[in-house]
Amino acid sequence: MSEKAKAIHNAYCDYEVAKAKQPSRIYSVRVEIKTKSGVKTHNMSKAMLARQLALLY
Repeated sequence: MSEKAKAIHNAYCDYEVAKAKQPSRIYSVRVEIKTKSGVKTHNMSKAMLARQLALLY
């Protein structure tokens, strides 16, 4: 592998490692203020939100 290809490969690997070290994003969905019923979605990860929705059905 050429030096340029190695440099590109190393830069990409460093980028992926840095991305993996960051915590996952937290998704939130706005709920109408008028209705108090529903699923609490604030400060929940996507997986936690999916589990809450699955429990409803």
